[in-house]
Amino acid sequence: MQDSLLTSAPAQLASNYDSQFGGFGEGPKFPNSDTLALLLRIWHDTGDKESLQIVTHTLGCMSRGGIYDHLGGGFHRYSVDEKWLVPHFEKMLYDNALLVPVLLDAHLATGDRDFRRTALHTLDYVLREMSHPDGGYYSTQDADSEGVEGKFFAWTPEEIEDVLDDEDAAAVLCRFFGVTPQGNFEHGQSILHIEKNLESFAKQASVGLDDLRSILERGIETLREARQRRIAPSRDDKIVVAWNGLMASAMIRGYQISGDQRYLDSARHSIRRLLDDFVVDGQLRHGGLGVSIGLQPAFQDDLAAMVGACVDLYEATFEMNWLASAQHLASEMIDVFWDVEGHGFYYVRDGCDDVLVRSKNPFDGAMPSGNALAVEALLRLAALTGDQPLRQCAHQTLALYATAMRESPQACPRMLSALHRYLRGDVEITVVGDASQRGEYLRKIHAHFIPLRVLAGADPGVREPTSMPMLEGRLTQAAVFVCQDQVCSAPLTCAAELDTSLRQLARGITT
Repeated sequence: MQDSLLTSAPAQLASNYDSQFGGFGEGPKFPNSDTLALLLRIWHDTGDKESLQIVTHTLGCMSRGGIYDHLGGGFHRYSVDEKWLVPHFEKMLYDNALLVPVLLDAHLATGDRDFRRTALHTLDYVLREMSHPDGGYYSTQDADSEGVEGKFFAWTPEEIEDVLDDEDAAAVLCRFFGVTPQGNFEHGQSILHIEKNLESFAKQASVGLDDLRSILERGIETLREARQRRIAPSRDDKIVVAWNGLMASAMIRGYQISGDQRYLDSARHSIRRLLDDFVVDGQLRHGGLGVSIGLQPAFQDDLAAMVGACVDLYEATFEMNWLASAQHLASEMIDVFWDVEGHGFYYVRDGCDDVLVRSKNPFDGAMPSGNALAVEALLRLAALTGDQPLRQCAHQTLALYATAMRESPQACPRMLSALHRYLRGDVEITVVGDASQRGEYLRKIHAHFIPLRVLAGADPGVREPTSMPMLEGRLTQAAVFVCQDQVCSAPLTCAAELDTSLRQLARGITT
């Protein structure tokens, strides 16, 4: 596994980049979140401006396009056209779970608050419309209602004017979102999209910027409430464990960036339910419907995503039970799915009656490769626990798929991101202090784009946990310790010292 696998990736990933409309290839266009996340890491690593441009241009075009639901939040499945205007209106939980962290990282990297706002509105959509009251997230929202795709989401100027009952405000919203008498969709309807940013539109429309924001905020909320009175697309209420793990991780990322407790509470509630209710006879299940738990045992990516989510929960709370859950799930994943002779993880467990050949796959599809999810989670867990056999499993999996990464980087960006962590090494940040002190330190840490960071923390003076190398000898005072490449900082006890250290690790604009 050589560094050349990473250095050669940007040119290959950019080979079919659409410099006009963002994204890759022509329509239909999919988000390709894992490719964008990899390019953002490469930019952080090398300063390659083209990689950053691809990410920000693509996310900007998507966030302004019709693939994004400008009233309710959340992204549709894909765009039929190259401009991101006309989507297939289905909303998938995993698409939104994968896009949110990339948007938030792009916000940290560039200071663009539109990325942050889009990400948090997407999480709000999931909280509002895709969350089971007992915990867990539903899988999909359909594309059609009353037998017509997109009917729930499209508008005419007359409909907007009727709802707002304000001719001037309706005119502003129609112009801003491109709603015209001719329409851009079927039957003279328009899909909401944005062609100009707020500043340009305000200047062109001779509207003050604050007035424009006020008109848009009131209008969007009024239209969303009116839309809720329409017949909504049906929802698939299945709870798929792998998708839930990814969404819980996205919620935690939203909490870390925004400080909004709702996101952390939702992630904790959902993962707790999966660990309590979806484990039957000691075996994690793949999913369920409503309150009913399915019979299908978990697949490998279910466990990998859950390990990652439990590590995220530990990093957000420093509650040891989440680390213990991550260790237990990782052990189950290795025991059940690890190929002892050939290395890597099988997707299904041994003994499945309807499977002739157990497959192993490094390639990302609509969902990331389960092997890639496993490598990333195991590396992070090994850093926290000092469990070197976990790191060895990760190493052997990466070595197994080195040829695939070299020959087909476009097909395995998530594995390349895991390789990036393995080759560059973790940035280990230990946070010691009471809850208030840790909160202050963490707000500063989460204001920087440090993609390889691993967090551990505790109150000063507590008994050192066993097998937690990042905490050893560091629980005597409130401070932050930063380590990379076996070199550790002195205890950082004041804000200025911490900021200086973090800026050296981060690239981009500090928010």
